Amino acid sequence: MPFGTLHAQQYIIDSLENELVHPTNGLTMGEIMNELSWYYATINPEKGLGIADNAIEVSMKSKDSLQLGIAYERKGYNYENLGEDSLTVEMYDTAGSIYIGIGHRKRLATLAFNKGNFYFNRARYKRSLKEAGVSLKEYEQLKDTVKIARIQNLMGLNHMYLGDYPASMEAFRKGMIVLEQSNRDATRFYSAILGNLSILFTKLSEMEKALDYQYKSLAIDRKNNDSIRIGNSLLHIGQLYGRSDQHNQAMDKFRSALEIKEKSGNKYEVASALANIGITYAELRQYTQALEFLDRARVLYVEIDHLTNLSTVNLNIGDIHLTEGRIQLAKSHFEKAMSFAKKAGDKRASMLAAEGLAASAFKASEFEEAYTWQLETMHLRDSLLSDDKRNEIARLEAKYKYDKEKAVLKANFEKNKAIEQANLKRQIWIRNLSICGGLGGMLLLASGFVLIRRKREAELNAKIATSRLETLRAQLNPHFIFNSLNSINDFVQRNETESASSYLTRFSKMMRKTLDNSTREEVSLGEEVEFLKGYIELERQRLDDRFDYTIHVDNELDLEDTLIPPTLLQPFVENSIWHGLSPRKGKGGFLSIRIHKNRTHLNCVIEDNGVGMHQKRRTENIRNGSFGAASVTDRLNLLNQLRRKGESKITYVEKGEGVQVEIRLPIIHDSDL
Repeated sequence: MPFGTLHAQQYIIDSLENELVHPTNGLTMGEIMNELSWYYATINPEKGLGIADNAIEVSMKSKDSLQLGIAYERKGYNYENLGEDSLTVEMYDTAGSIYIGIGHRKRLATLAFNKGNFYFNRARYKRSLKEAGVSLKEYEQLKDTVKIARIQNLMGLNHMYLGDYPASMEAFRKGMIVLEQSNRDATRFYSAILGNLSILFTKLSEMEKALDYQYKSLAIDRKNNDSIRIGNSLLHIGQLYGRSDQHNQAMDKFRSALEIKEKSGNKYEVASALANIGITYAELRQYTQALEFLDRARVLYVEIDHLTNLSTVNLNIGDIHLTEGRIQLAKSHFEKAMSFAKKAGDKRASMLAAEGLAASAFKASEFEEAYTWQLETMHLRDSLLSDDKRNEIARLEAKYKYDKEKAVLKANFEKNKAIEQANLKRQIWIRNLSICGGLGGMLLLASGFVLIRRKREAELNAKIATSRLETLRAQLNPHFIFNSLNSINDFVQRNETESASSYLTRFSKMMRKTLDNSTREEVSLGEEVEFLKGYIELERQRLDDRFDYTIHVDNELDLEDTLIPPTLLQPFVENSIWHGLSPRKGKGGFLSIRIHKNRTHLNCVIEDNGVGMHQKRRTENIRNGSFGAASVTDRLNLLNQLRRKGESKITYVEKGEGVQVEIRLPIIHDSDL
């Protein structure tokens, strides 16, 4: 593991300390001490404080107001790294008063940016945005591209953690374009934006894009031999491995990152590495080690008062206690997580805390409270993943790609135009030839713009169709959940405590699976079959085992390699149970699900011996009022537009007793994607 950045930093410190004894570069003692204090802030902030105090004393004696202000600012930065928040703010405010007194706008802009970073690291996202806005306005006038990009990156992070994903994407996009236009797309600043885009797409469950951006970031970091940035990239890659259930690989990345972070002495970054190791131990079911690392992280986050990460750590500690049966202890940590999340304004953390509180109430047989928290979970989730935000992100991403290509074309056009003008000054016949060539070039460029525009429109239409598909898919989840909650309510109303508890245990597992699959485009056929089994068992319990069922899958089908849109079959199974088998009197009901291969297609046949379609109630439900079945039809129509690989369709067949539904899908293999 390279430590080039840390070595370089130590070399600079040694050089500055030598300058204090033998000045050679023309800097004043105040300037040297201020630089030294800044470098010590991240590796030995206590020593950095002492040097800042010396800089203050020297600057006062020399009446150097600028260096005096910088000395107070450096002192604040060292306090920040020690977690002394009130003293940090006091020093920054003192520096600001000095800068205002001497009218130094650039230092005020730098101070605002530093304060923005400080408030971001303390999860004060709205205050951080305010400071970043002040800084951005000044640096745009100064045309400082690096500072503009860094401020846009900070603003993107704040918007992301506030849940405003479109604004986050827009800020990151602006930062990247500024660096690209100034040929700084191989710098650590560009790498930082790529890494943060990876985090954004991770939050949106776009794992392929998240990995792509993170590896691009890591490549730049390694080329620059930037150990601090490498540590950040390793943390994020480890998190992506963890989300893909590759926990041993994740652990290796996290431990390598922790080794780098501990050398830096930055409490926030050390805590992040510790927390990720703890979470990975939990995934490996090594709960004792998990609690040890999570608690070490919690202590550091308390010291720096990081609300969002305090919420996350308490969530994970609560999950472990709940798994091991310590319900009241789990509930206590989930309540803390909710409190921290609300103070930070973090909707995602609030949603997860609500989900944890619901699960705790389920296990404690507090059914009314569980019901309330589950509804709160759904409300927060719908707010967080609204379809308007996803559409806007797709538009912004397409706009970024289009703007980038258009800028290249424009640059080439200007270059060609300059060459033509130079040729005009030479000879008349060369001029005429250049004009012809220029006209041809303009035609080619015009054609290029038209082709690119059409391509972008096609891609954008595809993204819109995808977003509509996600909308329909997401809407099915609350449909299923509310029906299940109504079943729970029936048990509670009938005072069947044991049945309610058993149902709630099954439902909580189904709930977690439904939420996990809500943003996935496909799941394996095996996962869908297991989901159907869980759902059918829930309904059998609700109906006192008044029907039996079978699920048969063709042996030719690979359950893991064959893909299917999630929750695609469940609405038809639901129709069979609720509108076919449930109205049937007595026992003897039967539900059959058969999935087999027919050359290039997958045939899914759902058949019941219920009341049939001849009854008016069931006919109206299927043809007019069944939200689930209607949504699946719309989903299949959109899939037909997007994939253009075979045709999906649904066929209803009325029998003498019951109904048969056949869903025809093109076969898609995971190995083909």
